Amino acid sequence: MNIYSIETPFNIELKFRISSFGSRLLAWLIDFVAIYAYNLVFMLFIFHNLRSLDIKALSDMDTEQALMVLLLIIPSTFYHLTCQILWNGRSLGKYVMGLKVVNAENGGAISTAQAVIRNILCFPNFILGMMFLAIMPASLIVMLMIIGLSAVPDVLFVLVNARSQKMGDLLAGTMVIQANYKPDIHQTIFQEFEDPVAYTMLYPGVSALSDVEINGLNKIVKSTEYYSPEYLQKITFRLEQKLEAQSREYDPIDFFSRVIRDYNYYHQQTKSAP
Repeated sequence: MNIYSIETPFNIELKFRISSFGSRLLAWLIDFVAIYAYNLVFMLFIFHNLRSLDIKALSDMDTEQALMVLLLIIPSTFYHLTCQILWNGRSLGKYVMGLKVVNAENGGAISTAQAVIRNILCFPNFILGMMFLAIMPASLIVMLMIIGLSAVPDVLFVLVNARSQKMGDLLAGTMVIQANYKPDIHQTIFQEFEDPVAYTMLYPGVSALSDVEINGLNKIVKSTEYYSPEYLQKITFRLEQKLEAQSREYDPIDFFSRVIRDYNYYHQQTKSAP
């Protein structure tokens, strides 16, 4: 797998492992099976049983079509988009394969707009909306062939692109990485507070920092011996600009440590707020 490096605003290099084509294909197949299973259960059991009830409202053709659209076509078509927005760049298949869609510029979470752009240009997603027509094996094979043909442009983009980006990724500014290559950001920097009520934040501006930037600072704090005093001062200056506050610590490492602790406190309080 390729390793891709991203330089944060603090000139700290973070590395991500780009997902392989094979792992992405397997993730997609897992998602395909999940969507197929949903449509199969609905068509053979739920929808069939509703028809057998002989409810007048359900016997109307317009009502049946409306149910198809609301309960089958829309969920199947927008499955990937919804998962990536609500599940932080993942779908069931990506979760199983340890993959994640991230912002290609900073390695952070993708925005809703990026998710929309990325998926609206993925033609196979729209074909998935017709999954209810492919319940039988023969029709399922035909659907897989159609999806395969529609995916050819994306496959070519992934194979020739250095970051394995498909067309939607390029336009949205996203890429797919191996999420378990690095530990989760909150597991890396998480700190407990014995008495959160008594804690006082020195740098409220930490709310403007990203997970990637904090992870970079944490990397410096844990490997101080590899950084020169001049470099640490340079990072201090950049951090002060981002926080819109002057350091209250003499030692840059103490400053970085306090910023990381304030960041922890801010996000823990945000999560615990009603």
